[in-house]
Amino acid sequence: MVEAKEISFAYRKNDPVLTGVTFTVNKGDFFGIIGPNGSGKSTLLRILLGLIKPQGGSVRVLGEDPTRSRKRAAIGYLSQTSTFFDRSFPGTVIEVVLMGRVARAGLFRRLGAADREHCMEALRTVGMEEHAQRKIGELSSGQQQRVMIARALAGEPELVILDEPTVGVDVNAEAEFYKLMRKLNVEKKLTLIIVTHDMDIVGHQVNKLMCLHCSIATHGTPKQFLEGDALHAAAGQGIQLIPHHDQHHHEHGLNDTAL
Repeated sequence: MVEAKEISFAYRKNDPVLTGVTFTVNKGDFFGIIGPNGSGKSTLLRILLGLIKPQGGSVRVLGEDPTRSRKRAAIGYLSQTSTFFDRSFPGTVIEVVLMGRVARAGLFRRLGAADREHCMEALRTVGMEEHAQRKIGELSSGQQQRVMIARALAGEPELVILDEPTVGVDVNAEAEFYKLMRKLNVEKKLTLIIVTHDMDIVGHQVNKLMCLHCSIATHGTPKQFLEGDALHAAAGQGIQLIPHHDQHHHEHGLNDTAL
């Protein structure tokens, strides 16, 4: 799904943001990317989405150069700012989801009944079908988040990229969001790439993990990250794993540990 080889990028000379970044994402992966602020995560996502081109190395997404790809409709994207609509926003839920169908259908083709049914199916998948005719601004942030996932699914993507998708939502909505992501990954075989600071998700949800700090600190399974030296290398020697014994962490924690 993604093959990156020795990617390098700098916005200013002698101040690299990415240096020699090499990794692969295979079909069906739930691939997590973590790292401190300023570590190059957002720049890497922009490269994967074809918004900027790496200055060194190469990247292929769905087998193509993302800056010239004919498969952009097969890539869904959910940003950390895409789930908040003002209450005065006039669009309905179904209208917002239909926007996600345009890339697949074509900019100049009128959307028909089949397209609408695809969108309704996407809403059913995220449990929001009954809200199809409501104004999206009337929904909670967690409900809006589900609508935006449905919008991404409406384009029938092969790959979905999520950039800090739970910023600004409450704890319960966050838990439901990741439960849904896991369902899409396991049951729908949807390949996911997620940038997150949530270490609970790192330990409990993703199957592959990359820790980025300009270059790659580690690339492997969450277990390898937590049990190796990469955690301290990425986050500093002050990090300490603390065991939790309450029910919440037993169900959702990092193998019954948390940071």
